[in-house]
Amino acid sequence: MIKMLMWLFVLGITYAVVMATTGKKQRRRQPKPSHEDTPRKPVINLDAPWAYKQKSVLTAREQQLYYRLLNTYPELIVLTQVALSSVLDTTSYEYTWRNIIDKKSIDFVICKIDFSVVVAIELDDKTHERADRKYADTRKNKALETAGVPLVRWAAMPGVQQMDQELADAVLQNIRKR
Repeated sequence: MIKMLMWLFVLGITYAVVMATTGKKQRRRQPKPSHEDTPRKPVINLDAPWAYKQKSVLTAREQQLYYRLLNTYPELIVLTQVALSSVLDTTSYEYTWRNIIDKKSIDFVICKIDFSVVVAIELDDKTHERADRKYADTRKNKALETAGVPLVRWAAMPGVQQMDQELADAVLQNIRKR
């Protein structure tokens, strides 16, 4: 009987030691320092030269279309390189919808004097023939269509008559859909 009690005692001690070394220990957590207390390390050297240079806001083709739009529609406001998120808002709080339009822009947005959007214009170049650009363009088209913003795409520079006709058609189609 004593031998059995000894074995139980040894077994109990062994079990306690194993549990103590393998079980989770409750540690006191140290409070994290606030962001104000922690100096931020610069990602890059602020004193070294940076790799930026100035460039034109519009390409030569875009400048040509810009002046053509200004001359043809002096009563309207012509904006260039407008962030899609400045023209569209989401109806949902899910970030998925915001991410679709994030970091995308429209070449031209024509507005009334109160800055309400009349039509969006994309002047496509050869890069829009690539598969990734086609996919991005399809998403942009769908977002604008869903919000009821007419979009006109031109691969080539339109003449004034063609421009008038296609913009009027896009705006009329949009009015009829409402």
